[in-house]
Amino acid sequence: MKTERAERGKKGEIELIKTASKHFYRTPIGILPSVTTILDSVRKPGLEAWKEREPRWREISDHAADLGTRVHKAIERYLNLKLKTRQEEEAGREEREVEVEEVEVEEVEVEEVEVEDEEIKNPFSAFLEWEAATGFEAVGVELGVWSEQGYAGSLDLLGYLDGRLYVVDLKTSRIIRPEHLLQVSAYRWAYEERSGERVQGLGVLRLDKDKNVKTKNVKTKTAVSGVEWREFSEAAYQEALQVFLSYCDRWHLAGSELSESELFRE
Repeated sequence: MKTERAERGKKGEIELIKTASKHFYRTPIGILPSVTTILDSVRKPGLEAWKEREPRWREISDHAADLGTRVHKAIERYLNLKLKTRQEEEAGREEREVEVEEVEVEEVEVEEVEVEDEEIKNPFSAFLEWEAATGFEAVGVELGVWSEQGYAGSLDLLGYLDGRLYVVDLKTSRIIRPEHLLQVSAYRWAYEERSGERVQGLGVLRLDKDKNVKTKNVKTKTAVSGVEWREFSEAAYQEALQVFLSYCDRWHLAGSELSESELFRE
C-alpha cells in the first residue's frame, strides 16, 4: 500500500538543531549537517557578486527565505490533511472487512488549511493547479532522512507521477539553480538508503509569486500558471549525487562539525 511505504521514510527519528547560520540534525549515528548547510559552504561567485552590488541583500534574502517557509508550511498542512483523510478511509474499510471499490479522497479546499497570507496565495494555488493537472499523489511530506555518507535533511515531497515514485523539492526562488539538483539528489539517495525503496524519478517544482508566468515544461499537456517543473534524468541524478557527496566529504574534512558550545546553546 502506498501510504505504508511512505511511513518507512518517517522512521529516521532525526531532530533539527539550528545555530545562527547552519542547520544540523541529531540522528541515530550522531549529529550531521543538513544538505543545505553543506551546499551553503560551497563558494558561489554569482551570489557573492550580487551581495556586493545590493546593499539590502540580507533583508531581501531573509524575506525570500521566510516566504519559502510559509509556502512550504501551507502545502504541508494541505497535503497532510489529504493523507489523513485517505488513511482514515483505508482504516474504515479494513475495520468493516468488506471489499469495496477504492474510494476517492475528498477534495481539500484551500480554506481548510487557512491560507490567509496574501503573499503566498499565488504560489499555493499554483501548486494546487499543478497537482490537479499532473495527477500527482503525495504519499509523504517533509520526511526526515539521513545518510551514512554523513548528512541529513527534510525531503519536501514523496509521491507518484504517472505511477512512478518521485522525490520532489519545492522552490519559490526566481529560477531553478544547479545546486537544486544536488539537493534533491541528496534527498533521494538518503531516502532510498533508509527505506530500501527504489525511487524512479526526481524533480524540482518552482512556484512563482506571479501567476501570470506560464511555463510549458510541465508534466501535462496544458501550461500551468506560475509553475516551473524540472525533471532530471537518471544520468543527471547519478552525476549530481557524486558531486554532492564530494562536497559532503570536503565539508567533514574541513572540520565544520557542530561544536559543544553551539549544541548546548540551543
